[in-house]
Amino acid sequence: MVDQPIPPYGRGRVYYRGSWWPATCMEETTLLTGQEVRVIQRQNITLLVTPVVSRLTQG
Repeated sequence: MVDQPIPPYGRGRVYYRGSWWPATCMEETTLLTGQEVRVIQRQNITLLVTPVVSRLTQG
């Protein structure tokens, strides 16, 4: 879950497995506060994340 908006390819913070982690958005989309994300990789202590797309938002 995103703590504050993260711009495309920007850095921010996410809540993952009970802790807050630094994160980098790996797509050309802004991640919004409270949005669920998928961790695709970890670089040291930074999580590389993409948005979780729900079936409702896919149209």
